[in-house]
Amino acid sequence: MLTSTLYKKKRTTMQTWCFGLVAFAVTLVILSGIRFAFYTLFNTNTPFSEAWPAFTMGARMDLKWLSVSVWPAVVLGLAGLKFTALKRWAGGLLGVAIFFNIAIDIINIGFYQFYGTPISALIFGFVQDDTQAIIKTIWKDWPIFTYLAIFASGTLLPFVIGAIVSKRVGSRTSVGVTGFVVLLSIVLLGLGTRGSLSKFPLRQQNLNVSTNPFVNNVATNGAQALYVAVKSLKALKLDGDPETALFEFKFDSKDVAVATALGGVTQPQPIKAPKVKPNIVFAIMESMGRDEFEADAPDNVMLGELANQLHDAKVFLQGIAVNGGTYPSLEGLLLNTPYVPIMQSKYGNRALDFSKVKAFKEAGYRTVFLTAGSVGWRQLDKNLPLQGFDELYGEQAIMAAFPGTTRGVWGVGDEFMFKFAQKLLDDRKPNDKPLFLVMLSITNHSPHAVPAHYTLQPINPNRLPAFVSSDREDPILRGMLETYQYSTNALGDFVKHLREAGQLDDTVVAATGDHNARLNYNPNGYWHHSNGVPVLFWVPKSIATPVYDAKRWVSHRDILPTLGALALGKTPEPEEGRFLFAKADGRPAVAFYNLGDRGIAIDERGAIALNPYDKKGNPAPNACFKWEGDRLVATPCTPELSQMRRTAEALVALSAFRVREGVQSR
Repeated sequence: MLTSTLYKKKRTTMQTWCFGLVAFAVTLVILSGIRFAFYTLFNTNTPFSEAWPAFTMGARMDLKWLSVSVWPAVVLGLAGLKFTALKRWAGGLLGVAIFFNIAIDIINIGFYQFYGTPISALIFGFVQDDTQAIIKTIWKDWPIFTYLAIFASGTLLPFVIGAIVSKRVGSRTSVGVTGFVVLLSIVLLGLGTRGSLSKFPLRQQNLNVSTNPFVNNVATNGAQALYVAVKSLKALKLDGDPETALFEFKFDSKDVAVATALGGVTQPQPIKAPKVKPNIVFAIMESMGRDEFEADAPDNVMLGELANQLHDAKVFLQGIAVNGGTYPSLEGLLLNTPYVPIMQSKYGNRALDFSKVKAFKEAGYRTVFLTAGSVGWRQLDKNLPLQGFDELYGEQAIMAAFPGTTRGVWGVGDEFMFKFAQKLLDDRKPNDKPLFLVMLSITNHSPHAVPAHYTLQPINPNRLPAFVSSDREDPILRGMLETYQYSTNALGDFVKHLREAGQLDDTVVAATGDHNARLNYNPNGYWHHSNGVPVLFWVPKSIATPVYDAKRWVSHRDILPTLGALALGKTPEPEEGRFLFAKADGRPAVAFYNLGDRGIAIDERGAIALNPYDKKGNPAPNACFKWEGDRLVATPCTPELSQMRRTAEALVALSAFRVREGVQSR
């Protein structure tokens, strides 16, 4: 039936389709031209040879978004084979797609000219702020007529060329050729929509093609930047006064919450700041969970070289991750925020005064973020500098430093990240600023693959505890354990290098998992294992650690406050975590997710599911859990557990209050 229809209308069908194809191709050329204009307008000292990858990747991103936007026109065009009236609508929708892609790229140039970044959530300030004032500013400061002239000519050109070409070829084609062109173009449009033939479709982190931020901005087109901005806007909206966070847990004021959080006891004072500030290195290890760590054995090597470096480490095995994913945990660690994602929301385009990196920067540290993956992931390259990091390095910088380094789906192998970290420390001069380095590893992530050059040691999934219900014969589980071994071994090699170079004498090293691995757990009472991560410290002998209790329950929230105490002599604020080498003061370990809507509190007394109070001021039922061996069992809230719950509620409420206060201050 399709062949018959095409035969009757072959000329108009081919002309229509040819018109669309030519207009599509011309639009792609125009979008590349706009990218070249962007490069020319804002380039200072980046040679074209260095920027070339941005043009090739940017063209792919243009193809993706133009393909996405013309699908409605294609669908109506196909329907127009049967219903002729729909062809006009198809042409109109094609015009809308071309209009949008060209317009948003031109707007992106204007936005970059004003803000110094591609389109971000700030663009919505057009309606959120004083709209009239913004219009006046644009009219006064921007070459509006130039933009409009470029836009008008750019939008008309695809239609003019499309019309000319389609008239020449439309009447000379057979039914078979017409059908073939239609089907082939649909297939190619599908590939263009995906943008990639690899495991993942083309996405934001692919735009990080260089260590030069400007080159990466050249690669970004307006449509992709707007897409990320819309996601950011929808991600988080904190309405109401900061006190809203206190009222959720029935605290009348901040002072009441502080008094409750401290439980009437004086916080222990940290040690005095060392005379010479130590370097700080903090490794956040992808999926380094507690149970794999404890399952290390001769026939199930989970730690590799790391096992040889633990003899003088302070190891807390009873640790809980602040959140359940890499990015939420990263924000929880660096910002102590129960609301995520903050940095990807409309609040992330400013310096947040509750960033935990800020204290180290103000104390004179050179603050560096390093990842084995892309610094363009989740826009880290745009957001982390605002939160106190002087320098960011990712896979591009690592591959440049170590030629021949191969990458996997998510980035380079973790060992190369640690080699880059070694280089940062080895290259320091005696009078340089102390280094504050945060690392984010990536290898122990699905699809799990150990680099080909690495020699695996024995793996035995049966060593995992019985409450891990994952199939021991599952090849995915084995792959997880293999990459776990590779990554922890790389961490061990790094610590070994520091030890042999004498750098452990003036460097505090901390390490933890961003979250546990994606194992399957018995759902009844083992939440602390599903959320379990080890927390490790290597502290120079010259810095005292008065109390060390290896059985203490600890949280991600405690790590940066502890580093601040060791390096700066800084007492954690009530809303922060605890100094882990001071005597316990009755505050439990707290995470912002797990048992309750607002998280979990846990220590030797039991565990608390944290939930906001209902409208009548009543706490959620079934909030308290007691220990039965290594298992948590629901129990009526005893006075002891009720006090623990109230303390934990105050800690979460104060953390939320601090974040709300910070994002609402200008």
